Amino acid sequence: MNNDFNKIMMHFKNVLRRRIRYHQRKKEQLIRGNHSNKNDLNQKKNYYNSIKCDLIKSIKDYQMWHLNETISKPTTLMPNAEIISNNGDWLGKVFKYNDQFYRGINENSVNDFCTLWRTGIIQVFSKYGLIPVTTISDYYSDNYPIILHHVTVDVNSSKAWCFDMIKDACIFSCIIRDVLNQFGYTLFDGHLNNVVFYKNKPVFLDIGSITKYDDKRDGFSWELAFSGLYRLIFYLFGNNVLKHIQVYDEANNAIWIKPWHYDNALEEYYFYLKKFKTFGIIHNSFLVNFLIFRVFDCYDLRPEYIDILFQYKTKKLLLGEKKNNVVVNLAKKVLGEVKDVLGINLESYKTMKMLSSISNNNYKLVIDDDVIANQLYRIEKEQNGEMSIFLHNIMYPSDKTNLNNIRSELVIAENIENNISCFHTWKYDSLVSNFTKITKKYLLVSASTQHKKIISELNKRFSIIDDFYYEENDIKKYCVLCSIKWLEDGEENVV
Repeated sequence: MNNDFNKIMMHFKNVLRRRIRYHQRKKEQLIRGNHSNKNDLNQKKNYYNSIKCDLIKSIKDYQMWHLNETISKPTTLMPNAEIISNNGDWLGKVFKYNDQFYRGINENSVNDFCTLWRTGIIQVFSKYGLIPVTTISDYYSDNYPIILHHVTVDVNSSKAWCFDMIKDACIFSCIIRDVLNQFGYTLFDGHLNNVVFYKNKPVFLDIGSITKYDDKRDGFSWELAFSGLYRLIFYLFGNNVLKHIQVYDEANNAIWIKPWHYDNALEEYYFYLKKFKTFGIIHNSFLVNFLIFRVFDCYDLRPEYIDILFQYKTKKLLLGEKKNNVVVNLAKKVLGEVKDVLGINLESYKTMKMLSSISNNNYKLVIDDDVIANQLYRIEKEQNGEMSIFLHNIMYPSDKTNLNNIRSELVIAENIENNISCFHTWKYDSLVSNFTKITKKYLLVSASTQHKKIISELNKRFSIIDDFYYEENDIKKYCVLCSIKWLEDGEENVV
């Protein structure tokens, strides 16, 4: 009897603990009352209208200066290339040739493409960095009379984005659509798989989604709400699983297995939208509740509506000045040999900022904390910085797309004892092994304790170039710069 009673009491304690943890996490919700008024809305509207007007004016100016623009017939036959987009779209397919990306224009789409090209939309969007720089190449093939060349940008998925990045991607997509509407075009697809962040700014990848406007075939707003806006709601209510799930995830084929019900009528989406509306009745202004109705019931998606509705209020991140330049000086030794630099978590941010002020490399920072990532993204945005901020924990497995996005020729990991999540639960060989997965050439590591064990593991997979002992805040530290070892077949030593 006593054993049974003890089991019942233990079960009761566990249930009580779960309830307490649940209510503690509810306190972490980011949603707050939103009292925005008509003046706030008009300010946002004027701001985004000015951006759209500038783009529209640039396109019209281009048309005026290129009235008789002709498209030259290509002269070079392109041999077989690696097809990237098997499904393709109305324009054609994307493929890779000599490490460059191209898009072949289908024969039956050539006239429509030429009409689009002569509007100047693609040229102006390229100029302002809204799409990858796109030009008509001198190549052609048996299937594609015209082949476009796209300048390569990093491809990153929205599951690696913080709150403000998702929000900015949604606003950016609406701006692109609104500008296209002025010239009789629209975006066929609204999902966020077509948007990436490059040097901290959103870029629209899929020009094949640009189609003639047809109000009977407008799925843009629905797709953007499903893939982006609902995830912002999940963020606000602290659902740490759904907020990071990327819809239309190409790595998860199971979402298309019948019977598939893959839309915003899913129970979780319906439930959280209802919570969002109910919370608003009590805590929001009338205007904000009206905008919720316009966006989620009428699918009237406008940049100013999205900006007003989704406000993520956190304390400002205080960043002190970096007092020691040892890590920076070691990084300078190889900075001229690398194209991209990756920093690991907040400890490396100040070093990355100092390096970015002296070179024009592609700088990326991975953060394993949602709130800090969002704060750093805001800082970069306010300062017009070009450092890309992504969510990633290097100690856990990741899909190929995410790994390819963050893999860099120089990786900087400072103060690794306190910097790497779950470091103390991992052995040093696991830590160094994970470094090899994200390093193409060089690794720069600093540590304050157990540096002999770190050196021992580094020597197995890296070649030491230089090292240095120094003091920072009265703490003795060790910093080492090393290069990754290569196997005989030319592949990295990734274990």
